Amino acid sequence: MTTRATSGAPGPAGTLGGQVAIYGVAHLAVAALNFMLFPIYARALQPADYGAMSLLATVCSAVSMLGLMGMNNSVQRFFFDERDPAMQQRIWSTGFLASLALTVAAVLVAGLLLWALKDYQPALSGWPAALALAAMVPQIVVIWLQDQARLQFRPLRFATVAVAQAVLGGVAGILFVAVWHWALPGFFAAGLLAAIATALAAMFTARSFWPLTFSRRELRRLIRFGAPFVPAGVFIWLSSAVLRWMLAGSKGLAEAGMFDVAWKLAAPIWMLNIAVGQAFGPYAFRLRAEDPDYRTKLVDALHAIGVVTLFAACGVMLFARELCVWIASAAYELAAGPCGILALGFCFSATHQVTALGIAFTEKSHWVAVGWGGAALASAGLAFWFVPALGASGAAWCVVLAYAGLTFFYAMCTQRLHPLPFRLGPLAVQLALGVLTVAFALTMQRQALSVTAAGIKLLWWVAAAAVLMVWGGVEPRQLVAMLARLPGIAPRRA
Repeated sequence: MTTRATSGAPGPAGTLGGQVAIYGVAHLAVAALNFMLFPIYARALQPADYGAMSLLATVCSAVSMLGLMGMNNSVQRFFFDERDPAMQQRIWSTGFLASLALTVAAVLVAGLLLWALKDYQPALSGWPAALALAAMVPQIVVIWLQDQARLQFRPLRFATVAVAQAVLGGVAGILFVAVWHWALPGFFAAGLLAAIATALAAMFTARSFWPLTFSRRELRRLIRFGAPFVPAGVFIWLSSAVLRWMLAGSKGLAEAGMFDVAWKLAAPIWMLNIAVGQAFGPYAFRLRAEDPDYRTKLVDALHAIGVVTLFAACGVMLFARELCVWIASAAYELAAGPCGILALGFCFSATHQVTALGIAFTEKSHWVAVGWGGAALASAGLAFWFVPALGASGAAWCVVLAYAGLTFFYAMCTQRLHPLPFRLGPLAVQLALGVLTVAFALTMQRQALSVTAAGIKLLWWVAAAAVLMVWGGVEPRQLVAMLARLPGIAPRRA
């Protein structure tokens, strides 16, 4: 069966604004479901359980990184170079089959390593670890099917898969954790069940999944471009794993659990970043191929991404304490500080979508590894001072500084390799507003929860929105046009 051509106009959902809206709704739905589940899980699990989840998450992240081997980035890079749907399918399916085989091998190796370390860290042994690792195999299938939907400008299919998996996992999680009291094994069993069911359903309902073909030539090309992303992935993993393992070692699993809870509560900002990235990646490459004025439009997109992300992050920074108390319980109130700090870090992460484009356009992907290597080393070095002194808040500041340094490094590389007309004024305003807001929010967290305190924070949020609209680098009408009704890409000039 042949696949439908994807090189033509993608339709209404193919504009950047339309795709961001669909991806955003899907990820916000998933985030909303996680918010609804969190109070249920928080009352059935202890902070130390979240610490164990955090450590297992680092192991699963390593498996995912080794399974992908940067080939998903390679497929996105080369997919639109081909106009023949059969060739596009060959590129995608080659990466998918190779990634599936690597994931199975990585799961087996990780299982053996965890078994060997069971006496050193009991939290990484037994049923929770086995179930978490087993879920990685069907999950890699889901990841590749969602990537295929993005490449074909079919955000609705992507959204359906994401929401269905979240709903199924949530229902199973409530049953296993809250009703049957299976604790951590129940949590990971629900994830395994949801991943298997979603992978099977998505695989057999996506007509473009078949036929699967494998090409050694395409594999060599994918690995050649994607290989530099592997060291970058290792550094990304290290920057996260070091923080969590240092927290667990120096402050205990409960403090590591607080950091994990803070990350979950700041997840809406992270989900927004993912939604923007999933829509913006294919769009940016197509914009470059078909619009002669793409550089200016990409910088406008950077300002729009900054305005939207920072506005949402300011809400999380200001009301992090309320989120911790109302959504979870008073036992997790100490996660409020790290939650607000992480929201600022996620703002810096959002800018990577544009600041790293020069590296992608010129295929100098080794600079991604260099950047993440520096960020990981800096984060690890800072962690030795920040984490013992400040605990989870110190780990959050390490994340902020790592993401900030990385976006500045990416911007420098882009200006050297494929310059973009960045405007420093709006970026400086956004940076200053973010730093001032997190400082104000941390100060307000010392005050008792009250209507007056909430009103003051709400006024600050409104003032921040006004500053972004006036000096954020994008006019309100322009922002609405870009995110909601962005016109199609202009044809290439002769």
